[in-house]
Amino acid sequence: MGVPSIYAKLLQFEPTPQTDLKQICSQFRLMVSGSAPLPDTLFKGWEDRTGKRLLERERSGILLKVLRFELWVSGGQVFKEYWNNPTATRKELIDGWFKTGDIVRQAPDGRITILGRASADIIKSGGYKISALEIEREILDHPSVKDVAVLGVGDEVMGKVVGALIVLKDKQQSLTLEELRDFLKDRMAKYKLPRKMKVLDEVPRNIMGKVQKKLLKALFMEQEP
Repeated sequence: MGVPSIYAKLLQFEPTPQTDLKQICSQFRLMVSGSAPLPDTLFKGWEDRTGKRLLERERSGILLKVLRFELWVSGGQVFKEYWNNPTATRKELIDGWFKTGDIVRQAPDGRITILGRASADIIKSGGYKISALEIEREILDHPSVKDVAVLGVGDEVMGKVVGALIVLKDKQQSLTLEELRDFLKDRMAKYKLPRKMKVLDEVPRNIMGKVQKKLLKALFMEQEP
């Protein structure tokens, strides 16, 4: 099992002439992606390259409910308490239900789409709640983009606006904010379009492969040239 970014890195692996990624993966019975949304492009790319489909774990014996757009879970797999932190336990565990901090959208048929973490992936801009993960998925469809992180950037009028940090596939190429907005304008509402953009050599991630968005906020706080 791995997070989607791990599988993305593996797709960049260039095997030696004696090996083949499809041959290597044939030895695995099951490959599971978890802890973050799996982009459709990565799902298809992995299947094309390896002949294997990535699976996302189904819930087993876990009860779900959505309150004020936040996902709550209950069941035998949910932890009992925070270690030596009764304040956090009282705040996050209520009557056997754990407040996950995940902001979601629930369809009429009950299916749940995770829009992001309330603390990091939901951008409150001019009264709108914008999912950074949704915007990241659309930006990754741009043919020049290798990696991306989207976050809220402080703005005197809107409170926060959408900022995008881009890693290009080809370092010799360029991509402007106007070009990115033009690519996205038919894919999302105008208020979701990035207002700020920077190009990076690499998006910083922790050991689990998750984007360190707190570190990235400082890049937009630097004075523009």
